[in-house]
This record gives sequence, structure tokens and C-alpha cells, in this order.
Amino acid sequence: MNAPPPGAGSGSPAIILCGFMATGKTRVGPLLAERWGTTFVDADQAIEERLGMSVSRIFATVGEDAFRSVERQVCQELAEGDGVVAVGGGAVVEPDDLAVLARRATVVCLEADEETLAHRLEGETGRPLADDGGWRELLGSRRDAYRSVAIRVDTSSRAPEDVADEIMARLRSPLGQARRRPVPAPDGEYGLLVGSGLLPEAGATLREHSLPAGRAAGRAVVVTDDSLLELHAPALLDSLRSAGWEPVVVRVPVGEAAKSLSELARLYHALAEHYVARDGLVLGLGGGAVGDLAGFAASTYLRGVAYVAVPTTLLAMVDAAIGGKTAVNLPQGKNLVGTFTSPRLVLSDVATLTTLPAAEWRAGMAEVVKHALIAGGELLDRLEAEPPSRPPSPTDQLDQTVALVDRAAAVKVGVVAGDFREQGRREVLNLGHTFAHGFERASGWTVRHGEAVAVGLVAACRTAAELGLAEPGLADRIQSLLSALGLPVALDLDPDEVLAGMAHDKKRRGGRLRLVLPERPGSVVVRDAPDRRTLLRVLEGVLHG
Repeated sequence: MNAPPPGAGSGSPAIILCGFMATGKTRVGPLLAERWGTTFVDADQAIEERLGMSVSRIFATVGEDAFRSVERQVCQELAEGDGVVAVGGGAVVEPDDLAVLARRATVVCLEADEETLAHRLEGETGRPLADDGGWRELLGSRRDAYRSVAIRVDTSSRAPEDVADEIMARLRSPLGQARRRPVPAPDGEYGLLVGSGLLPEAGATLREHSLPAGRAAGRAVVVTDDSLLELHAPALLDSLRSAGWEPVVVRVPVGEAAKSLSELARLYHALAEHYVARDGLVLGLGGGAVGDLAGFAASTYLRGVAYVAVPTTLLAMVDAAIGGKTAVNLPQGKNLVGTFTSPRLVLSDVATLTTLPAAEWRAGMAEVVKHALIAGGELLDRLEAEPPSRPPSPTDQLDQTVALVDRAAAVKVGVVAGDFREQGRREVLNLGHTFAHGFERASGWTVRHGEAVAVGLVAACRTAAELGLAEPGLADRIQSLLSALGLPVALDLDPDEVLAGMAHDKKRRGGRLRLVLPERPGSVVVRDAPDRRTLLRVLEGVLHG
């Protein structure tokens, strides 16, 4: 028996076996579950138990539409578990139904040639859509839907044991190993995939997530900066072409220089010149600045075209690419012109982090620490036990990096799911950021955002201590962790200039500055800022200007 891939078994995402009738789902499923170290569930049996009648009787008494409605609900519930699930032949025919499952689970489509299917179906009864012998026409109508599944395995004239072994091998592929999370949003749920080696699988992944390719697809525009044109853009472009897209590249400046009204106008002109229509697609390949610009342009061009985030920095993977915020800057401040709009997919390939400069890695770790402080528990404990102070190298095993990004991203997913437009709970994600924006502005935007956030976290902890909110020693604990990660815990800036910069913070309410303050790991609160004297006392402890 093959050893299961890392992460297999209890607690790993479900494996959905789909495909046409008689492709072997219910025979292969139990064997695969045994190899995977988990349970097997037949979705049709679950539906029969729920409705108290056989599938044939459901079709005969309430009709196929009613069956599909129950099937859709049951399949989604089972996809949120951790077993091997065999679903009916029609469960992934609608693109949105496949996308729902692909956001939650690894989907594997079993296929077989018509000769094999005819042999297996001969003399069978109890299949409502095959009883009249019209299965060939039905298969023809479903072929394109099955081809949208990224992982497909041919079962023609093969023993179930051989098929199960091949699926096990395919589950060791980048798509098979990817961690998947659905992200709820008012404008439509989308998927978050975190894994290693996902860029070459991007085209296939888009199809699974209901973004059509080939003749059905519009123009795909990849927005990226010069630093990534040779590093990561070729793999993404090749993958898009192999899936039927005709991608074009729009280059933007590196960093915050991309987030200007002039660059936004240039991107709009490029979209128009490349005849991007409502069925087009914009992909943002890069860090948070590229994602902000590309997402904002996609959300406003033609009143909205599909957007896919392909983050290549740690900060973007755990924070900027998730949650639907897009924006460009004005001379008066950062992110003052923007939208709340969801991407159709976030594809985080941690292999891109092996080319990330150490300073950018540390900047992203500041956001990871922020999420750990908000959530408390395992993430913070792991960071303190083994502080990852450098980016992974190309020779490293990336399992731990995938786990780190996934856990940190999950914190943001959990917060934004309940407060998409930042009217309440989502404010906690600004922990340390009001101070950070003051630091950035006072420095003339020369301080790196992640470094400003790191010092902002220390300042927030010290403010909470000044107000009697924080548990004893919290500021020193967080400061020690940040130092171990190679992040600054103080800056050379003037406190008065920082306070002036904080006054421009866009999260003011009723003319009052508000701060997110930690009480302890796992508990943060939003309070009006204390008086100027208290803030100056805090700032003097983290500034040397």
C-alpha cells in the first residue's frame, strides 16, 4: 500500500470523486479512503437517507430539479469534511457547483471510454438517467464540464486498485497538496489556495473556479512589475496559454509607485487597447501594491471584470490579497481612493517566496505577528518557538511555509467573513496600523510598511498598558518576538510629526482617532485614542528622533 501524502487523513481537506456514471467512483472510493487513512461517503446514499427514498424514487416523485437542489446542499456539506466523497455524475455539471466544491476540497474526476462504460452499464438498473439507454448523449453534453476538473484519472479497463494508486500519486501534485479555503463575501464567495508549485497549474485552477478558458474566454491581462517579469510571469503566462487563454502583460512600477492615479489611468488605457470586455480577466501578479492597483482597476473598468489575485510576497499572501480591499494613493495619504470588491480566486504559490528579499520577508512577518496576536493560540506559540527570520530557500521543503501562510491567512479570512466593509469586527485588522501610517507619513514614505507595522504593534501594546488594558508583560513579549524575527522595534522619527501623520488616518470616527489595542493574545478592542500627552509618552518609547 502506498504511504499517504503529508497531511493526509483526519483534518485534511475532503477528496471529491466526480465523473460520469460507471466510471468507478463507488468502487475506487473505499480503496482510496483506506490508503488516505480516512472515511468514505457515497453522496447518493447520504441523499437517500436525508429524503427517506431511493434516488430512482426521488427522480420519479419530485423530479430531477428537486434532486439537484438536495444534492447541491449535501455535496457542499460533505466537502467541508475530511473524507473521500463520491458524488453523482451531475454534481459538477454546473460550473458554479464545481467551483463551490473546488473551494473546499480536492476534486478528482474519473473518466472512462465509451466501450468501458457500455460494458459496465450493461444490464444495470436503478440509474434514472441511463434507464432509457440515452447515456451516450448525456455523456456528450457533460464532457466539457468534466474537463474543467484539474485532476482527471482514466479508469478505462483498469482495476480499481490501480486507479486508487494513481489518484494517490496525483494527490502528491501541487494541486493535490494545496490547502483550500472558501472566503465568504457579500459579492460572492471565492476560493483561497495556498501551496507550492501552483503557478504552472493556474490555468487549470481557473477553470475549476468557474473562469472559462478557450473559445469561451475573454482576454486575460496580467498586471505585474519589472522585478517579476523574468522570475514568475513566464510560468503563469504558459499556464494560461495551455488552458486556452491569450494573455497579455501590463508592466507597472515596483512598490507603492504603482498605486497612483496616473498608473491607474495607464492601466485603464491598456485594458481598452487590448479590447478587454466584460468576459475578460485581470490577474495581479505581485505584492500588495500590484494587487491593490490591479484589483481596483478590475473592479471599476466596465463596472467590473473578473479579478484573480496571484500574490508573490508574504505580506500579500497573508493579508493584502484577502478581503476585497483595493485602492490607490493620493498625495494626501495612502489608499484614499478604493473599493470593496472580491477577487474570483486568490492563488498563493509559496514557491515564489524563495526569491523574496529578506527585508520583504521580514516585512510580511510583521503582519503574521499581527494575526497571531489577534487570534492567539497555536500560531503565536509556533512563532515564538521557532521564529522564521528568513525566507525559504529554493532547496527547502516548503511544507512549513505553506502551513505558516495558511494559518496566518485563515485569521484574516475569519475576520473579514463577518465584516466585509469594515463596519465593526474587521477594524481589529488595523492593529498597529494607525501608528504605522503615522510612521510612514513622517518618514516621507521611506519606512517599509512591514517595519512600520512592527513598531506600530509595540506602540499599540504599550498604549494598552498605559490604559490598563493589556496583561502584564505583553509589550515585552511581542517586542521580543519581533526582534527575533529581525524586525525593528523602534524608529528614528520625530514624535510630533508622527502624531500629525496619524491625524490623517482614514479610520477616524466622529473626528476622533481610534486605536486597536490588545488586551492579551486572542483579545483585542477598539478604543478612542488617549490624550496627546499619553500618545507622546508611548511614542517617545519607540522613537529616537
